[in-house]
Amino acid sequence: EGILSAFAKAFKNNENVKLVIKTINVNADKKNQERFNNLVSKLGIKEALTVGCFQILGLFPGISRSGSTIVGGMTAGLKRDTAFKYSFLLYVPMSVAATGLELFDLVDAKMDTWTIIYYVLATIIACLATMFTTKLFRRVVNQGKLIYFSAYCLIVGILVLIFM
Repeated sequence: EGILSAFAKAFKNNENVKLVIKTINVNADKKNQERFNNLVSKLGIKEALTVGCFQILGLFPGISRSGSTIVGGMTAGLKRDTAFKYSFLLYVPMSVAATGLELFDLVDAKMDTWTIIYYVLATIIACLATMFTTKLFRRVVNQGKLIYFSAYCLIVGILVLIFM
């Protein structure tokens, strides 16, 4: 039995998929656990595969990963808010992994105290900006106004082409 057939067999049962996804949220508090279980219960293999295929589009330059996964979730029949939550749930492990890899590079780098302070401040500011824009983006998605996000992507894409 090859690895692909073992993988396919493991994911035939929807409960296996739910179990894998639930392990991400082991240490969450009760309120978040209930919200997470609610979200996972709305997802099946079809929805996960559809969102995953749309997430691949985010690999291409200029295509928003979050935007493509939200559209993928809505294409699979998920409600806007569920698609939004799932999209950002997919983001968390990737972000943590990327941050962890970068931390290894920073530990090896020889930096003075001021450089470390700048990195810490930049991280805090980036975290706050991410929280603010995520709340704003959630409101845009829930109101069904993704055209604004599309316009933003178009403007930023044009500016990058002009100035890069």
